[in-house]
Amino acid sequence: MSRAPWIIDFGAFHGQDARFYLEKGFLVLSVEANPSAAAKAFELNQAYAKAGRFRLLNIAIDTAPGEIDFFVHDHGDWSSAEKNTRFTAENSKVIKVSATPASEIFRIYGIPYYVKIDIEGRDIEVIRAICSLPEKPLHVSYELGASTVIASEMLHKAGYTEFSLSPQGNHGKLVAPNPPLEGDFVEFRFTGYHSGPFGREVPDGWYGREELLEKIAAIDHSKGLGRWWDVHARLREPEHDSYVHFSRSPFVEEKSMPCELVLEQDQENRGVAGGGKNPASEQRIADKHQQLNIPHLAAAVHDVAKDWKAAKYYDDAEASIDSQWNRFIWPSINCCSFDYVVDLACGHGRNTAKLAEISKKVVAIDVNSENVEYCTERFRSRENVIVRQTDGTTLAGVPDEVVSLVYCFDAMVHFDSDVVREYIKEIRRVLRVGGHAFLHHSAMDKNPVGSFRNNPGWRNYMSPSLMAHWANKSGLSVANQVMLDWRGDGVVLDCLTFLKRWK
Repeated sequence: MSRAPWIIDFGAFHGQDARFYLEKGFLVLSVEANPSAAAKAFELNQAYAKAGRFRLLNIAIDTAPGEIDFFVHDHGDWSSAEKNTRFTAENSKVIKVSATPASEIFRIYGIPYYVKIDIEGRDIEVIRAICSLPEKPLHVSYELGASTVIASEMLHKAGYTEFSLSPQGNHGKLVAPNPPLEGDFVEFRFTGYHSGPFGREVPDGWYGREELLEKIAAIDHSKGLGRWWDVHARLREPEHDSYVHFSRSPFVEEKSMPCELVLEQDQENRGVAGGGKNPASEQRIADKHQQLNIPHLAAAVHDVAKDWKAAKYYDDAEASIDSQWNRFIWPSINCCSFDYVVDLACGHGRNTAKLAEISKKVVAIDVNSENVEYCTERFRSRENVIVRQTDGTTLAGVPDEVVSLVYCFDAMVHFDSDVVREYIKEIRRVLRVGGHAFLHHSAMDKNPVGSFRNNPGWRNYMSPSLMAHWANKSGLSVANQVMLDWRGDGVVLDCLTFLKRWK
């Protein structure tokens, strides 16, 4: 193989699983929310970090970037961002930790060969992100729990057709196969804190989803071995045995986040204390592509997004899209190339459906997981449509300089102006030379400090001149702007801005 394959370990705890993967010759990016556990995981694998084979992010997984409550339990591996009956005032404490969507980690670091998930109540968030990826890891594992059936259904629909059930209580009896089926052979003693063998080395073999569900139903939870099981899933077996397809990794391309722990000699350059928190992170928020803890942006995004989850509006708006498309959308964009189109804030996909009819490829993006799931199902039979979830300020997973058209209609009118500005930067990043952006945004330049819900049509504070100014500063040119007076009373609420990247 040309490059060593790599693994993402969501829920690293003290780094025991990472150590196993490293000894087998894999590169590992670990993710752990608990600062004290992250420090121990880093210490355990510090030699591999020094050799450039191990990296660790001290961050929690959530649906949005920001700061969240994290419940630290005396039984350390029970610690979680999800509070349950295990937690009492006597056995736990609450701390604040930084959080990010799993999709953002994949966007920044890439797609690994295998993803191990064990984050106590949040496994489903990582699985949802995986299912939205255009390129997926070959192997995934997660802990058996309340969302197991839903998770297996989501993975099956995303192309994971083979499953395996692994009882953690049996790990002390496991002997790794020799010759190995994954990586190098190592004599390794597994304990109850290890997820164990993975991929082609799973002890129970592979079978379909129906057999998996039958095995789960047959588990006797009254026995100790029933307390902890892992479900493994894999895509259809590749035509040839190779890791090269999964070779893009943070160990080849220098990517980083402020929550990453680094060696002490790198502290000054990276601004992160080895084995501890990052005391300077609040000073390093200027570049949002490397920074996730932007509280005011996260709040602005979700203040708007919360009103557009499975809203009845989508059903009503579906009936008017043909008229709007013929009147002023198509006349504005018919000069564009439709090779690679991004539909930003797709909602329930009425614009995506129109774009899919004329485009070679459409990436439909939305901040709400409910809308992502709706569109994933709606466009399941459309091979040219990919649905992804964004954090609300980025075009997550879209490569640089490949897009021919970024399209956003009937959504950006509600965006906070700071969020609009962040998207303009992202649009410049993804547009190829000669590419266009068609953006329907607010022209409501009144009430700059009040709530957008007090404005007509919930239009947020924004203006055509601000759009032109930010586009120019980002390296985009305004080809045209059309003002919209929806009510015919002379009051301009919206603007259609048509941008182009010339160089």
